[in-house]
Amino acid sequence: MFEENIEYKPSSVIITTLATKQYKEVSLFYDNLLDLMTYIASNLEKGIDYIDDRPCILNPVSQEEILSGKWDKNKLYFKEFKK
Repeated sequence: MFEENIEYKPSSVIITTLATKQYKEVSLFYDNLLDLMTYIASNLEKGIDYIDDRPCILNPVSQEEILSGKWDKNKLYFKEFKK
């Protein structure tokens, strides 16, 4: 997925935060773990917050902390994430 452009791979904390948000939303609706994980992986973008029309991932414990700071500094990070 990011083999060709390893510099722009998302950090594990971003993936974990987004996956956790999706899990909380749908975990009661799936009996099958594979279906649950497939849904989560396919819908990570639904967990992205927007501040002033800019995509960001907020720390769920400390909402003041933006985990996706690189996305503001270089738009290519977010573009690569969406691929």
